[in-house]
Amino acid sequence: MTEYYAPTLPMRIQVRPGSRAEALYYHRSELPGVALPKPKSIAPGISPAPLDDLMFHGGKTVAQMEFQNVYLGGAGVWAESDITSIDKAILNAMRHKKLNNVMAQYFPAAKLSCDMRSSFVLDEAKPARLDEPDLQARVIALYDSGS
Repeated sequence: MTEYYAPTLPMRIQVRPGSRAEALYYHRSELPGVALPKPKSIAPGISPAPLDDLMFHGGKTVAQMEFQNVYLGGAGVWAESDITSIDKAILNAMRHKKLNNVMAQYFPAAKLSCDMRSSFVLDEAKPARLDEPDLQARVIALYDSGS
């Protein structure tokens, strides 16, 4: 049997308490007392703590998604080429192979899809400010109106 060697710095892993994996991992990584490496940069307000990492806890998931870009401010504010570029960039990001390979971990035995609905320009004056409650209310109103 080939012996397993854990890295010298601990990985962010979960193992069954009392398992062979736990024993090998904690023994080889010389825990406790070895601090997890800190990222070189991190967004303000985000904690680098391992418990804040994305973890699947068995809840409901949505493997087939749709999204739609809604441009605010009326047609005179947006150049068609800008809309096309933004739509293409977001669609490419949502279909990025490496991103989807990471997301596939949360959808065993399901085929992931993320389809784009046709974007549109909302023919209203551009808001001076748009916060989360305003955005939620606007999305609900657009949905209720069938837009």
